[in-house]
Amino acid sequence: MSELQIDMESGDGLERRLRVQVPAARIEDEVELRLRNVARTAKIKGFRPGKVPVTVIRQHYGDEVRREVLQEVLQSSYSEAVSQQNLRPAGGPRIEPDSLEAGHDLTYTAVFEVYPEVQLQGLDDIQVTRPVVSITDADIDAMIEKLRAQRADWNPVERPAREGDRVRVDFTAVLNNEPLPGGSGEDVSIVLGEQQMLPEFEASLTGLSAGDEKTFDLTFPDDYHEQSLAGQTATFTVQLREVAERVLPEIDDSFLRAYGITSGELEDLRADIRVHMQREVETRQRSELRQQVMEGLLAANELDVPGVLVDEEAEALQQEAMRQAGITDAAKAPPVDTFRDA
Repeated sequence: MSELQIDMESGDGLERRLRVQVPAARIEDEVELRLRNVARTAKIKGFRPGKVPVTVIRQHYGDEVRREVLQEVLQSSYSEAVSQQNLRPAGGPRIEPDSLEAGHDLTYTAVFEVYPEVQLQGLDDIQVTRPVVSITDADIDAMIEKLRAQRADWNPVERPAREGDRVRVDFTAVLNNEPLPGGSGEDVSIVLGEQQMLPEFEASLTGLSAGDEKTFDLTFPDDYHEQSLAGQTATFTVQLREVAERVLPEIDDSFLRAYGITSGELEDLRADIRVHMQREVETRQRSELRQQVMEGLLAANELDVPGVLVDEEAEALQQEAMRQAGITDAAKAPPVDTFRDA
């Protein structure tokens, strides 16, 4: 394979510029080889298969074949150049073509960022504090109550709704005298106090009974995930269908078996919970220690971070925020710049 001519320049920070020159012979030889291969199977009116002159093949397929070859040689020569220069690109390159003319050397400049070279310092000076956490009986009691809540029933009641109740509602919303897109729902279940909805919305439902209707204004917070609604005030009308209170199950044999305790002994469940909670505590402790070590390393070793990696992470955080908020329209996504310093 023909040798490449490579010149490298360092730009700002981690930017590198590789000027690559590929001999014309490498391009032309590959183009000719592919044209001959095409000639074996090409079907052109007036010629028998395999008997089409190369000049005719070149007229019909030359430009297409050359584009394919140039694209592939650009990719392969870039990889060769990076390898020869012992570089570690942090992302794909921006290709700036200089010469793509037939019969001339292919020359281009590849612009990209590399990973920083890291020589760790300050390892002996890092101080970490191991967090001490103990599992108490109160912690286990609280976990058992959570398990009971997971298996709770809901019984309709004839009284005003209060925190902890589940309400079923229909609602509509109007903004600037127009129906608010996505601002309506039918037979929506909401557990008051669990922040499924905005706090002001849930507060407006507290005190209502089944069959009640209420109209109220709600101002969306300035940091609302739907930027077009941030700071806007909409009018909601709610019809409350049902109020139900949570009924926790008894801690009996059936409850214990649901969590794998076949002995029927509550103390066995408590012991099992303690083991799992201790395991979680140890996992968090290790994570906290790793975080302290990383913070110590970062404090002792200043690093340039490739901009391409920052961009990729910001876009990933934006996509995650859209997923959590149920946003599918990219035009309504929070600006990606808000995630760059996250």
